[in-house]
Amino acid sequence: MKLLLQEIRRNPLLWLLVFVPIALAAEKLNHEAHTLHFVLSVLAILPLAVLLSHATESVAAKTGDSVGGLLNATLGNLTELVIAIAALEAGQYTFSLLWLWWARLPKWRQHFPRRAKIAST
Repeated sequence: MKLLLQEIRRNPLLWLLVFVPIALAAEKLNHEAHTLHFVLSVLAILPLAVLLSHATESVAAKTGDSVGGLLNATLGNLTELVIAIAALEAGQYTFSLLWLWWARLPKWRQHFPRRAKIAST
């Protein structure tokens, strides 16, 4: 528990963990404030994604490259998957498809570098 508190003090992004219970309470108290729920949920999921990334990196450091790579590949997109599933449950099919496309776009681009243009002579 001490290590977690030290990490929270050191990383200002983790200060957003306070929005996790606030988002849950706001959803229970007011069901109709959809924009408020969305904003609070985004603020709550950011530090959770950071903690998940930190956890997979620390497990990978102790288990080796192969297990670390497997964990990173499976859990690395968990945040995007949670957002897409929540959008699908809400009936936002177009949003969920666009979200998954947007979330994967930078990762796909790193695998396909731009080809050098051939100068015409």
